[in-house]
Amino acid sequence: MKAYISEVLKRIWADIKKYKIGIIICIVYYASTVNIFGASCPFILITGLPCPGCGLTRSLVNICSGHFARAFTTNPASYAWFVMIVLFVVTRYFLGKKPKYMYWILTAVAIITITVYLYGMIKYFPNRIPYVYTSKNLFRFIHSHLH
Repeated sequence: MKAYISEVLKRIWADIKKYKIGIIICIVYYASTVNIFGASCPFILITGLPCPGCGLTRSLVNICSGHFARAFTTNPASYAWFVMIVLFVVTRYFLGKKPKYMYWILTAVAIITITVYLYGMIKYFPNRIPYVYTSKNLFRFIHSHLH
């Protein structure tokens, strides 16, 4: 069991080392945009509109903490993301195999996410979080300075 856990940790550490530059860039991007603009999503920062992924982080945290109904109302697509992430982690790290069919699963999850987003935008925009308009955005800034 100890050797198995050691092997899992080695796989995780190998991926961290392999993707360290990307991880650092993501952390720096997130920290700087949240501190400067109050949001990290480039779609929101540019357009002010919510993106298909809006609410996914909160929703995944709610799933992991057992708040399933709250997770569903924040972003129902999070359940598909959760299943995909678990499949990836189990396959890649615990079984030590290349996650086959992951691109197909990701495509299906992306289609589910976009479908949920379009439904939410039609039904809830702009009166329910996360389907709200953010006035601090690049398009509005440019528009206000052109007139």
